[in-house]
Amino acid sequence: MTAMGSHRTIVGQGEYAVTKDPNTTLSAVLGSCVACCAYDPVRGLGGMNHILLPGNTGASHDEQRGYGAWLMEMMLNEMFKTGASRSDIRVKLFGGARMFASNWQPGEENIAFVREFLRAEGYPVTAEDLGGHKARRVNFQAHTGRAWVKAIDDKVVEQPVKPVPQRQAADDVDFF
Repeated sequence: MTAMGSHRTIVGQGEYAVTKDPNTTLSAVLGSCVACCAYDPVRGLGGMNHILLPGNTGASHDEQRGYGAWLMEMMLNEMFKTGASRSDIRVKLFGGARMFASNWQPGEENIAFVREFLRAEGYPVTAEDLGGHKARRVNFQAHTGRAWVKAIDDKVVEQPVKPVPQRQAADDVDFF
């Protein structure tokens, strides 16, 4: 297992970060939020976003800032500016836990949104750890595409990352 980078960048709710620095690890704590970790393994760069809610597609640009569609577009555009090639981008998804005892489940909405966005845009998902009832911390080395997931209650999440159907993941997600 490759060690995490020596510099950690926290990606908060409604934020994104892009890096090609091999010493930087992107990190987020997720409950019902979803993190999309996209990377270009050929060019050694990538990014992470932290989707709080998908957002209202009828809202103004300023109202969309920090929500799903805005975050996806901003992160991907920044990756392209940094040198990523659309055809080489791969994605790993995390979060979307059922954190509330109510009929409204933002985690499920976030999962549905990000899956539909990636399907429509044609980006392959190589690994995911979505849903469930526990919050998690995700650490992502954008330079290599490696990811580590840990349950917030400090217990190791024991189920394996669910592989994406009919695709062979090029690399795994490590649980720590």
